[in-house]
Amino acid sequence: MSDNYVIKQLPAFTLIGFGAALTLGDTESLKKIGVLWDQLIEYKNKNEIISSNFNNITFGFEEYNSNNEFYYLASVAVDELVTVPEGITSKQVPSSNYAVFTHRGHISKIGDTFRHLYSNVFPKLEFNVKR
Repeated sequence: MSDNYVIKQLPAFTLIGFGAALTLGDTESLKKIGVLWDQLIEYKNKNEIISSNFNNITFGFEEYNSNNEFYYLASVAVDELVTVPEGITSKQVPSSNYAVFTHRGHISKIGDTFRHLYSNVFPKLEFNVKR
């Protein structure tokens, strides 16, 4: 598993997708992430999503609180959002520097990538994971 990542300055953008409140280190939470991705893939297969600014790249967006809980959004960036479709969550992401990691392989193995990042990669980085 690779430790490769890039730091990117990204402009503000909007994500849409499927999300859930989860607990860091909880096996069931990792399983829920896979379900969220399945929902997003099914939605993308049935609906056209205009995402020219990000070439239809998908995002696993995480937002943490202070209790080892986080909100996870399996998502895609959209160019313009007029109305949020029923059952879909939207998130305005501010312009900032972001560490961008790429998961390679089947989505069912995303938990392995998360474990690797939090156990091996993040502790070595010279910046803090914003929680």
